[in-house]
Amino acid sequence: MDIIMVLNILMFFAACINIILVLIIMVNTKSQKNETIEITKVITEIERNIIKEDRENFEKMLKENNESFVKINNEVSGGQKNLIETINKSLNDLRDVNEKKLAEIQEANDRKLSAIEKNMNEKLDVALNDRIDKSFQGIGEQLKQLYKTTGELNSMSGDIEDLKKTLSNVKTRGVFGEKQLLSILENVMTKDQYKEQYKIGNELVDFAIKIPDKNGNGEIYLPIDSKFPSDHYNKVVDASTKGDEENLKNAIKDLKNAIIEQAKSINKKYIKPPVTTDFAIMFLPTEGLYSECLRIDGLAEKC
Repeated sequence: MDIIMVLNILMFFAACINIILVLIIMVNTKSQKNETIEITKVITEIERNIIKEDRENFEKMLKENNESFVKINNEVSGGQKNLIETINKSLNDLRDVNEKKLAEIQEANDRKLSAIEKNMNEKLDVALNDRIDKSFQGIGEQLKQLYKTTGELNSMSGDIEDLKKTLSNVKTRGVFGEKQLLSILENVMTKDQYKEQYKIGNELVDFAIKIPDKNGNGEIYLPIDSKFPSDHYNKVVDASTKGDEENLKNAIKDLKNAIIEQAKSINKKYIKPPVTTDFAIMFLPTEGLYSECLRIDGLAEKC
């Protein structure tokens, strides 16, 4: 603002000088030329003094403005330093407050977690104890059932031993087979449809089923005889259980030969057309024996 004022003053003085010069030029005559020159010199000197004074005032003003600027700058720098210190202090205070609050929150969370953990442990203990009790009860029931089953197995084992002893006798094996066959016939036929221990020629066949003859004028009989070569069959089972291939092969061969011999015996004794059919049935009393005979290659066709 001071610089603009100085410039305006300088311009004003310059304008005044120019007006004076114009007036001097207008009134001057050739006779006054020397006087005008002197006046001009005077005016020029005045102008120079004014300019010098204005320059000194301008330089003084610049110096004062510069000092004011330095002072203001120093004040601003000091204010910034104080502002930075205030901000740092506020940040430190805020950090302390946040750390304190965070510690309080952490402590509260720890208390909550401890309470939750305690509650969960109590519930888990109750659930675990309940499950263990139920498991022991289940195990107790299973052991009871196992003891019962073991007793039944022991009883069954005794029955099997008795059965093995019974079947070790040839005559007893025959009776066992006949009883099995009789049970089947009784379930599917009436008493007048078959005969037990029927005499064909000089031989007695276990059972003979009545069927119409080819002409439909009378009856003929279908002989059924029970055979139970348990000795040979047991050898097959033992060899198979032990994985003894050589003995298994020999046992199967012996069983095959025994069945073929029994089939020949039935053919010779009981097939007597026209009293009987031209074929007979060999009854095998156990499913295991029957299945094993079917597995022997060519045995069924040969019989």
